Amino acid sequence: FVNRTVEYLKDAKDYSPFNMANSITETEQLIKNIRTTDQIQYSAIKKENLAKFQLEYGGEPIIFDLASGKMFTDKKHEYFDNNFWKRETKNESNVHLAASDKEFMMHFINGTYNLDTAALSNLFYSNDLATSDKKMFSNNTSNHLRLFWNGEEQNPRNRIVGISFLDQKPILYTPDRYYMSGYGAEKHLYFQKELRTYKFEQFDLKYNRPDIILERLGYADSALVGAYHSAYLKRLKKMGFTEKMLEDDFHLPEIEIENFEELPTLHDQGSIDIKLKIEDTKYKLDRINVWVNDVAVYGADGISLRDKDVQDYSTALKVDLAKGKNKVQVSVLNQAGAESYKETFEIECSAGKNDPDLYLITIGESEFQQSDFNLTYAAKDAKDIAALFDKSKAYGEVKTKTLVNQEVTKENVLGLKSFLAEADINDEVMIFIAGHGVLDANLDYFFATYDMDFQQPQNKGLAYEDLEGLLDGIKPLKKTLMIDACHSGEIDKDEVELAEVDAQEDGDVQFRAVGNTASPKLGMQNTSELTKSLFTDLRKGTGATVISSAGGMEFAMEGDDWSNGLFTYCFIKGIKSKAADYDKNGEIWLSEIKRYVSEQVTELSNGKQQPTSRIENQVVDFRVW
Repeated sequence: FVNRTVEYLKDAKDYSPFNMANSITETEQLIKNIRTTDQIQYSAIKKENLAKFQLEYGGEPIIFDLASGKMFTDKKHEYFDNNFWKRETKNESNVHLAASDKEFMMHFINGTYNLDTAALSNLFYSNDLATSDKKMFSNNTSNHLRLFWNGEEQNPRNRIVGISFLDQKPILYTPDRYYMSGYGAEKHLYFQKELRTYKFEQFDLKYNRPDIILERLGYADSALVGAYHSAYLKRLKKMGFTEKMLEDDFHLPEIEIENFEELPTLHDQGSIDIKLKIEDTKYKLDRINVWVNDVAVYGADGISLRDKDVQDYSTALKVDLAKGKNKVQVSVLNQAGAESYKETFEIECSAGKNDPDLYLITIGESEFQQSDFNLTYAAKDAKDIAALFDKSKAYGEVKTKTLVNQEVTKENVLGLKSFLAEADINDEVMIFIAGHGVLDANLDYFFATYDMDFQQPQNKGLAYEDLEGLLDGIKPLKKTLMIDACHSGEIDKDEVELAEVDAQEDGDVQFRAVGNTASPKLGMQNTSELTKSLFTDLRKGTGATVISSAGGMEFAMEGDDWSNGLFTYCFIKGIKSKAADYDKNGEIWLSEIKRYVSEQVTELSNGKQQPTSRIENQVVDFRVW
């Protein structure tokens, strides 16, 4: 736990072996509260996203969809036909079923893990842990559980923190379900709620609380705990939430996929129809959101219901599917701004083209009406990227639109959306832009067009929202925006203030800097980077990955040694030299080129320019070369 936990645990005075199972089963009361898979004898078989459990004592089989946690109950469904399971199925010892209050529910399934918070919550009864000191205990369970005991904590239920390793990544958690990782281990978690399971992201905002974990461990000082709490609050603000909205009794609308049990796991059509039942007992409905692989297929704003003026609504929606795996999610928002839990199902689609087309837009601006701001290589960057992908063998066809210099007007750029509208759901879209990035007096970002007034960039400049809007609501799920310009990374307006640009050249290197820049506010603690290191960014936006050549307070470089912008130079080099092919499989994927460019730009700029992602699709990765 670099910079997180270990350094605060090194002074623990004792480390004792501890058998949690023996302690838990000491009393009859605890036995009533805890049911484990060891008490249930069953056989399990798995097929695609389905699992079938047959109890040893007979009775009807229990069939679940592993993606959503829903149990199938219609005995007429094909899943209850034994012939269905005879085709391409296999026995699965790691598909688990848990029992609680004599009812069956989904457990942590197939690569996920059971962090048994119910068992953990009762451990403070154990005499083995009765001490006023801080100790660390361990047992020999399969998930390598360790327990941290803080006897100085006044509330007995807050004295224990468990630590397990999920996929060899550490995660700390408490009896009341708070957890901390920072290493991606939380992605292996599912939450149970009323016989349903939900993936971690639906509860991560509430329960991913490093500040609570550190406070309960008792080793971190109050300043560090305070910094972690500030990072948590900043995350909530970025997501549009408050702590009040995460309380257990906070009112939420509800959405149900009525034909869920009729949905196939394999599908040979390019779309599927879903029937939705939506209701809210308190507020009127606002909009429906639909995602496929974390891409907002009806646009980031979803389908408006405001004109319906209703609290309950039923509808059927057509959802286009990409070839391969599709994770489909739907939710509803009410007019108070609260969002339902997301209903999820996964479906494998066999329809669609094998070789995608690439729809490529490259934009480069070296010459401006206000010629004092001219650059040397930005237009060349756009032309070089277009020429590079014209030689690619990874696509069925590469379709390119390039705008440079006088062609780069706001009207021309926004008009390119009609070109992207021609793309198929299985195609890929890439937008590359190079030139000046400018901050206005409100610290809002604008990309400089040919005729933009650099003193009033909001008039004819392209706002970041304009650029992102080109990718919103189009059919392709695989889409990325790359910006080789100053300040193209995200800025936290709470932590920075306007400053004047104090340098535009450094030897042979020119910075694509003009107008205002941003600098940290005096005395302001920067929590943005801490937030990034602690939490997965759950924002979906349009579903596109946005790669920025420089941080929000940084300048982008260009120079004669590279004959390009530094970011563009590294991108082209990574592909041409195949150095970005980290796994040496003959293909370069978006995640690989993103990693390569970030490492190379940071190294060649001596840390002055560090590429970042404004937003990143956590589900979609795709081949770019």
